[in-house]
Amino acid sequence: MFFRLVDNYIKDSYKGLVSTLLKEEKLSVGELRELISQVETYEKTKK
Repeated sequence: MFFRLVDNYIKDSYKGLVSTLLKEEKLSVGELRELISQVETYEKTKK
């Protein structure tokens, strides 16, 4: 039940989660940039 609630809350996507965190001001622009940097670094190591 908990995971269904979480899934519905973020609309089954990480994009929905990030969007919600930004709207509720739980995530700053700086933190978002840091996450983007981490994703880009991860993507480079996968290749």
